[in-house]
Amino acid sequence: MINLLTAPTHISPFPAPTVKRSPSMPRQRHAVFTLLLILAATVVATVVATMVDGRTAYAQGAGTGSADGFVTDQGGNPLRGVKIFAQSRTLIGKGRTTYTSAEGTFHLGGLTPGKYTFTATSPGLETVIQENIEIGIASPADINVMMVVKTAEQRVVVVEKRQPVISTTKAAVQQNYDQQLIEAIPFRDTVNQFRDIIHSAPGSFNLRVRGASATQTAFLEDGFEIRDIFPPLRSAQAFEVQTSAYGADAPTWSGGVSNMVTRSGSNDFQLQFQALTVGSWGELFKDNLDTNAGINRWMVNPTLSGPIIKDKLWYHLNIEVTETTTPIPRDLTLTLPEQTPQFSVFPKVVGKVSWQVTPRNKIDLLFNGDTPYIQNNRLTAGVADSANQDRLAQRYFAGATWESLLTNNLLFRSQVGWIAFFEEIQPAICRTQGAAACLSASNTRQTAPQVLETGNSPVHTIRNQQSLQFINTLEYFLSTAHFGEHKLRLRDFVLVDRDIRSTVTPSNFNYETVAGVPTFRTEFFANDPRLAPGQYGWFRGTTRQQRHVLTLSDTARFARRVTAIAAMSLVQARGSNSVGTFPYSANTWAPALSLVWDITGDGKNILRSSGSVYVDVDLTNISRFAIGTQVTQRCAASGSPTMPVYDTNCQYAGGASSSTIGDLKTPKTYEATLGGAREVTPGTALSLDFVYRKFVNQYEDYETNRIWNESGSTIVGTVNGQPNTVLNLDTLGGAQRRWMGATLALSKKSGALIMEGSYTLAKLEGTVLDGFQNAYGTIPAQDNLFLNGVLDDDHRHEIKLVADWSIQPWLSAGLRYNYYSGLPRKRLFFNSATGTYSILRAPNGVDPGIDRNSPTDDFSIRTPDQQDFNLQVRMQLLPFIGHDVSFIVQVLNVLALRTPLTFNNNDGATYGTVLTRMDPFRIRVGIDYAWGGGDRRAQRIRESGGSM
Repeated sequence: MINLLTAPTHISPFPAPTVKRSPSMPRQRHAVFTLLLILAATVVATVVATMVDGRTAYAQGAGTGSADGFVTDQGGNPLRGVKIFAQSRTLIGKGRTTYTSAEGTFHLGGLTPGKYTFTATSPGLETVIQENIEIGIASPADINVMMVVKTAEQRVVVVEKRQPVISTTKAAVQQNYDQQLIEAIPFRDTVNQFRDIIHSAPGSFNLRVRGASATQTAFLEDGFEIRDIFPPLRSAQAFEVQTSAYGADAPTWSGGVSNMVTRSGSNDFQLQFQALTVGSWGELFKDNLDTNAGINRWMVNPTLSGPIIKDKLWYHLNIEVTETTTPIPRDLTLTLPEQTPQFSVFPKVVGKVSWQVTPRNKIDLLFNGDTPYIQNNRLTAGVADSANQDRLAQRYFAGATWESLLTNNLLFRSQVGWIAFFEEIQPAICRTQGAAACLSASNTRQTAPQVLETGNSPVHTIRNQQSLQFINTLEYFLSTAHFGEHKLRLRDFVLVDRDIRSTVTPSNFNYETVAGVPTFRTEFFANDPRLAPGQYGWFRGTTRQQRHVLTLSDTARFARRVTAIAAMSLVQARGSNSVGTFPYSANTWAPALSLVWDITGDGKNILRSSGSVYVDVDLTNISRFAIGTQVTQRCAASGSPTMPVYDTNCQYAGGASSSTIGDLKTPKTYEATLGGAREVTPGTALSLDFVYRKFVNQYEDYETNRIWNESGSTIVGTVNGQPNTVLNLDTLGGAQRRWMGATLALSKKSGALIMEGSYTLAKLEGTVLDGFQNAYGTIPAQDNLFLNGVLDDDHRHEIKLVADWSIQPWLSAGLRYNYYSGLPRKRLFFNSATGTYSILRAPNGVDPGIDRNSPTDDFSIRTPDQQDFNLQVRMQLLPFIGHDVSFIVQVLNVLALRTPLTFNNNDGATYGTVLTRMDPFRIRVGIDYAWGGGDRRAQRIRESGGSM
């Protein structure tokens, strides 16, 4: 096995592996690691428990919330100098104080999201207290206070304000999920729930939001970009998912923005522990087609938080460990022995320390990491154990935030974050057979009559990606008598990224056969043998990118009814690679403007509109394309089948000369929105928003060497005289798409039933969908005929619903429901020139019928409608046993539907056969324990005296 400390030395963070170890060693190592994590959490809990008492309170992430208020007397006249005091169990310190301006307005920034109590006091006036005011992540809370003159009888006016459901200061189309709703709903993906939650947002499908690609959606934790490091949901206090009209906040993310606020402790110690399990015993209504059913999984998640020094220094620690065993489907003819099941262990850790240095200065330290390990990473049928792979990875994020309230109206926030992603995907026989076989054995792939792989893994890869980000924000609140209220924000974001990837092929050769007869051999080189003597070993390349975004915005509010947000962002980016083929830089502007009109002046009826320009300047994959793929030479076999010679029809592929870069423009997205919202009942709002997006100048590669006939079925010549493919990456004018849709949403934030629901009617059409390796440009003859129409994600109707229903104080039910109407399918015909199914005879979503050259018998083909209904029932046992214990049952695919999801698109006898279906009806069971009153339902039971 290759020593990762020496090959290559600057790539891998992993220690040199031990050869001839038993297959059970990784399982044992991760089991020990899991026990150590749980033991460490227990020790910390014990130590901290000695410092504090047993009461509880919640807290969460960085100070990203704010409140805007207006104080008047009974006649509606503004009051100056009124003292406003804000306090919350989520806010570290002794609370926050400010005073109203001459116009009667006040602003409080840097508030940790959560429920607050605001107290207004002034000499000669009765004290007014507003309770249960929810501070969110981005949109400021509106607080209107009316004060009256003191009478002989001293009074304190207490007002319980319901959680606001409409923002009167932001036009963003967004959904908010607090901790209670997050913990109430079941997720299909128990490992990456952070990513999974965006599927509940309107207009999202396969992580693509309102027509954008998957890489154009931002995942943030406390304002940091965390890429693919997804923390456990138990470490979250709240989520905010924005799907449009957020140009002033994220001008380089045209998909959506999912922002999580991390819990950060409290003044009282809290311990929570959750465990879930699912196995083959919980899978019902299976049949013979369920070749990979029988997944066994367990998950444990201990959480601790509390004070180190009350009101001064808080901590939060969350650990999650998931272990899964997944059967691997066998080949259709059962030629290969039954494969060893996939085994994976996925430990995650989130830690946070919040330090209130002074009443006006706070520092947050955040760590988020995971170390996934997977044996037999490939779940493909027909892959022998010897040809499988193991995956070892380490992903870390560490960030620091300094927040300083310079004056009551001036807030400064400085953040620095580091991300590291180390990954090795190695042949499984490195673990099972030792270094000799790992290096020398070759992969053999049978291509017909069925695909089978034996011998060794076809590839061994290592990745080392690290990045730094620096974020500095200055916010200034200004209130004037004649020009309204203004919140000026200057935000500077800098990202520096380096990505090193290395690839090697065991034995440097892969072989192909048909029914056991040798047909081809592919030889892999570390360099380009057409330019220098050929070398074997690691093929490696490094990409670098720098991104700088400077945004100036003004949130102006006039007459307390109209809010205008104007923003202009300067976006600069630079990319490069280790072979010098991509020295590229981009400089552009991204403007944004939005308007919100509070029609009735009471925050219950609004109209909103926006126009934004987003730019895509993520250059990592573009820089890597310019490096080119590993150079290979593929030769056909000749001579005896038992002693073949590979010397016929040899063709080279790959190399930097086969991947060129054109005159790139900056990909942009133009967005326009128009909508409104109305609070129909207290705590319940109905909204309707129209969204239009046009994606232009998208990155796309296209063929520049091969010359095709008019139908795209035959190569009639080449430009350079060589029979190789040359791809040029450019921002083609024809590489575009547009998304048009309307979303009707219902949001209910109070009462026994809380929910976020939506219906979206939409259309997605164009030439490219995701990434730069779409079909557009590969066979130019087909571009105008068949590749400009509905795209693979196009679906007319979509329904999303998440809800939490408190049936009784001790019994609740959470549900998650997604409905999608059918997606377009395609029919692909065999292309003898390429040896692949790549010829179209009709646009996407259309079958050309029997007469493939005439549209008269064409007909529409789409997948069936999809419904995914998941349910969670929670029973709080506190009234019965006196301890804060909950029993949880999750039911996935409640309707037991086996809807086909994907089909074979290749023409022939198997065309249209079902490839994948919805997973079967599945049950998970679990238990949740809290000490210190961590469960919110337990808190309600305690407050009601334990009654049911």
